Amino acid sequence: MKKISKYQHLKCTFWIGIASVIVLVISFIMQDSPFVSILQNIFAGLVTGTVVTLISSLKSKELKDAEIEDEFMKEVRELYRSSRAAFGEYKKHRKEQDDTYSDAIYELVAELQEIEDFIGMKNKNANLVRILGKKPSDFFDEEENYSFSEQNKRYDDLYECINSSLVYDEEKRKTIDQQIEAIRRAHSIVNRKALNRSNEISNEKIEIETSVP
Repeated sequence: MKKISKYQHLKCTFWIGIASVIVLVISFIMQDSPFVSILQNIFAGLVTGTVVTLISSLKSKELKDAEIEDEFMKEVRELYRSSRAAFGEYKKHRKEQDDTYSDAIYELVAELQEIEDFIGMKNKNANLVRILGKKPSDFFDEEENYSFSEQNKRYDDLYECINSSLVYDEEKRKTIDQQIEAIRRAHSIVNRKALNRSNEISNEKIEIETSVP
């Protein structure tokens, strides 16, 4: 009842429903009256209007859910694009002195980790979890060769490697590069799944918008 009192469209639907029942009861009581057919027509009109209203509301809700999910997928893809740009910047400093290299690698890892941080944050979004039917991390975990928990472990291992010493010789840089590539390969899987889902959502929105009523 709290929701009904809060939203005007629910109030309207509620009172139409009450009016429909009242009209139906009166039509049964006045079975021999010439007004019965009029009351029955009124009842039929009220029921039809209520059904159309409810279907339209459900349709609007489905479209809103699709928009929320699509926005999430777009944000994931935007973070992926940002991480690719950061990797390009990192490569410019790959052969630089240790202090410059250190700054570049920390900036890159921070950009990469934003993807998992964002997904993890959205795990706490009850509305998105409802729409997806699962946590966002579980949504991406469904893809082969991607693991949300494994990605976070890779960051721990990477930071451990970076912080193990302040000297970044070529061997150590190669080790860091290998760890970075493992993370980036997993991110390409995330980006592909988000892109595919966005395309599916676009088709679903068209189907919903063009459906009756």
